[in-house]
Amino acid sequence: MFLSLVRPDRISSPITSSAAVTKAAEFGALAAVIFILGSVSCSPWMRRHSLPPGAIRLQVIGDPGQSSARMVATPIALKRDPQRIDDGGAIMTRRMLGFAAAASLVFTALWAPAAAQDVIDRPINIYVAGTAGGGIDLYARVVARHLGRHIKGNPTVNVQVMPGAGGIRAANFLAQQAPKDGTAITTFAGGPILEPLIGSRKTEYDSSQLTWIGAVTKDVGLCVAWGATPFKTIKDAQSKQMVVGGTGAGSDTDTWPVILNELIGTKFKLVTGYQGTQETVIAMERGETQGRCTFSYSALRTAKPEWLRDKKINILLQLALEKHADFPDVPLVYDLVSKPEDRQLLDLMIGTSAMARPFAAPPGLPAPIAATLRRGFDATMKDPALIADAKKIHAEVLPTSGEDVQKLVARLYATPKPVVARVKKFLAN
Repeated sequence: MFLSLVRPDRISSPITSSAAVTKAAEFGALAAVIFILGSVSCSPWMRRHSLPPGAIRLQVIGDPGQSSARMVATPIALKRDPQRIDDGGAIMTRRMLGFAAAASLVFTALWAPAAAQDVIDRPINIYVAGTAGGGIDLYARVVARHLGRHIKGNPTVNVQVMPGAGGIRAANFLAQQAPKDGTAITTFAGGPILEPLIGSRKTEYDSSQLTWIGAVTKDVGLCVAWGATPFKTIKDAQSKQMVVGGTGAGSDTDTWPVILNELIGTKFKLVTGYQGTQETVIAMERGETQGRCTFSYSALRTAKPEWLRDKKINILLQLALEKHADFPDVPLVYDLVSKPEDRQLLDLMIGTSAMARPFAAPPGLPAPIAATLRRGFDATMKDPALIADAKKIHAEVLPTSGEDVQKLVARLYATPKPVVARVKKFLAN
């Protein structure tokens, strides 16, 4: 804090604290200091102007949530206090000291909540539920480069990779250990969103209770085969066994092969345990596996664009609500089922494609902080600099607001119990 005494009748203090609460405390302390200065240092001037000591009006100029806020103090006329003590010009009273202390406490207590409740001025960490270099990681780093400029408080934004358990580890961390002050965000694929609902493993979070900040794009899941294998269409995967790689129970890569084997008669053989996208990619290139199902189009475009450019893979099937314009001749999974109960099951499993590359904060986040993150995310998605960076890594920006993601997740978690039970039965077998 900086205190500038321009003259006794005009005391001005620019406040440069980085934290709003600290700023409130500084202003409270300043109130007490100014009061005492008015009582002691300025008393001769006050006597010349027929003013008793301690007669000072405090006024805040500007937005208290910003560093440009200033406190201004001006003397005002008050009735003299007969209890004051004069010892050679240093005038002090017990009443004034008590009031100064009270003013400091009250000022700080009243100001701090208003100034701090929607400001995030400490570093934000984005935890990636995947491996370095994968699609989730690449999207997270693009967002991190621009998000801080659009958050009230202008925090720096860092990215930390937290792989493990198909994204479940990072989701558990977010719900159980991450601070609930806006400084912790997690981004993951669709699998962890549904795992508490349909999975057999015990999780430590409920996706419908997370604070959803927004999603970067909309997605299409793809079943892909390495070009050198005999799998050219989905019919090939229905007629002979195809080995596909997965990243762990609860991930899309482990769930979809099981579901498709049940619904449309594919013969996928799952080899699971790969740490993330990059490891499944290497497995395909080495011939350890013959493909992957599912591989999100957003991840494929960013992690391995040359596969598409050089036609190194065959696209067998689209897992989405509608076909992507880039694959007009590749069948949609809905085209291969006819039973209403099968379509209901697909509605549940594909629901997360409408909110791909989602970002979430812990459950129970204070509403003002949640609003700050959501509005900052919305503004970031419209930032020309972010859109330009996304194009460099072949990423589409088709955002969904945090409020809409929250509604989508709630709708998925309201799926009829018989449908959920059927999915669980498939996965258990």
